[in-house]
Amino acid sequence: MSESMLCTVEDIRGFLRRTLSERRFFHCEGVASSMRALFEQFGYPETSLLSYHGMDVSDVVGLMHDAAREYSDSELLRFASAHSLALAPEMVAVPVLSHGVVAHGLALELIGSDIPLPWLDAMDWHTTGNVKMGYIGMALFIADFIEPGRTFLDDAKRREYLGHDDMNQTASAILDDMIAHWKSKGIVPSESSSVLQKFFHDGGRIIL
Repeated sequence: MSESMLCTVEDIRGFLRRTLSERRFFHCEGVASSMRALFEQFGYPETSLLSYHGMDVSDVVGLMHDAAREYSDSELLRFASAHSLALAPEMVAVPVLSHGVVAHGLALELIGSDIPLPWLDAMDWHTTGNVKMGYIGMALFIADFIEPGRTFLDDAKRREYLGHDDMNQTASAILDDMIAHWKSKGIVPSESSSVLQKFFHDGGRIIL
């Protein structure tokens, strides 16, 4: 075992069971399993990004993405400041959007300082999406939305999202629906979401 490896997947599960509500923990489990299914359907990331010291990317990223989701706004900002984690302006303005970045910081503590950067990027942007989120981030963004515990989706809608030939098309369809929902509630979409939507509409693709 590498000296930089601080835990196993079971250790991560134990940590999350202790620190998250039961509902949030099972959401994280659902996201991890949904990420695996997405990779099986659309293709896996490059081999070097599939695992870290024997821990699968879907397990680590899927489980850890919401590790800080139940932090208060002040706790999120305090953790980010204490750990020198850079926050986008939209995250400072709406601190709950920073919970992925804080999860990234927790992952560095729990797993190791050399965890693959694309795994951290994925956690950073899983809520709003971002053109910089990478292929793993796109899978996490989708899985976070469609995992089986999301009761606002029925099976028919999940099949519709997953009926595309390209994961980018699935992500674009979900993002369009998310932004339409936010606007219907009078919520202004984040800059990251708006830029990503335009990127997809202009034919942009996030590649393996």
